[in-house]
Amino acid sequence: MPTLLSWNVAGAAHDRLDAVASFVRGVAPDLLLLQEAVEDSRRLTSILGGEVHFVPAFPRPGGAPGAAAEGMALWSPARLHDVESAALGGWPWPRVALRCRLGTLTVCNLHLSHLPWQRRAQLRAAAAHRDRPLLLAGDFNRPGGCRLAGFTRRGPLRLRLDAALASGVTVTAASYLPSSLSDHRPMLLRLDEGT
Repeated sequence: MPTLLSWNVAGAAHDRLDAVASFVRGVAPDLLLLQEAVEDSRRLTSILGGEVHFVPAFPRPGGAPGAAAEGMALWSPARLHDVESAALGGWPWPRVALRCRLGTLTVCNLHLSHLPWQRRAQLRAAAAHRDRPLLLAGDFNRPGGCRLAGFTRRGPLRLRLDAALASGVTVTAASYLPSSLSDHRPMLLRLDEGT
């Protein structure tokens, strides 16, 4: 049963990234989706092995070394396939979607805007991806996640901003794991083995 871990790590770099990597090692997901990732997230390969992709979205206030830009990252212990990014727009902070393949499944890592109309447009753009089955996951910046025709909403607590939407794939379990490394809790998703 494939597992995904989605987590807004709030700019984790240096020692805090090392702690995030230690947490990830304990969970051992097949795919890690990071939101508010920074350039230093590329070090996950040297810490955990596997493969990492980072895409900046916008400059990070303060511009500390290793944290000059904020964006999205994917990590996997195995090779990542068909990785691509897509600009989703947004003001004042532009957003990007970061996609990859996990078997026959396309996974799209999202960090949506705060403004409702921008968030809806970004979600529709991400969902318009031609491939199915499709899983949209990440920080939706809306308590309880979002709704979208043709997608099943997953996320165990309605007050959380982090959620997932699935089309053509069954999420058999979703849970938030305890952690004090970010202002968001990591969300663990277990998928049907047929994925």
